[in-house]
Amino acid sequence: MSRFEGIVISGASRGLGAALARSLAGPGVRMLLVARSAEALEKVAAECAARGARPRIAALDVRDASALAAALADFEAEGPVDLVVANAGTSAGTATDGAPEAVAEAARQVEVNLLGAMHLVGKLLPGMRARGRGTVGLIASVA
Repeated sequence: MSRFEGIVISGASRGLGAALARSLAGPGVRMLLVARSAEALEKVAAECAARGARPRIAALDVRDASALAAALADFEAEGPVDLVVANAGTSAGTATDGAPEAVAEAARQVEVNLLGAMHLVGKLLPGMRARGRGTVGLIASVA
């Protein structure tokens, strides 16, 4: 069972994000699972609900700051968030030739991996600071 009561995880539709969601799910735990794929999120949410959690999903791209802010505000209206895990990420590969496609993909990677995490955590930090408690997890890769 989780020691957290209000959890938000981005990139929660598969991989590490989905595994975190399942491991943190427990009776009474409120969860907001964020990722682009509604179908995959629904599957993870069902697994979390089977463990007694109360999951909600937000099928959106973390680059969309306004959509993410609205989903977070709706979730926080139900209670405080005491754990946020910024896990959404993508890889642009290792192309270094300066081709326009490689530059565009690298820019997308920065938007998702860095700015997406900032959009997510930045909206939740003020509430955590005001309450004097909260935990932030940032998942990153060498990419």
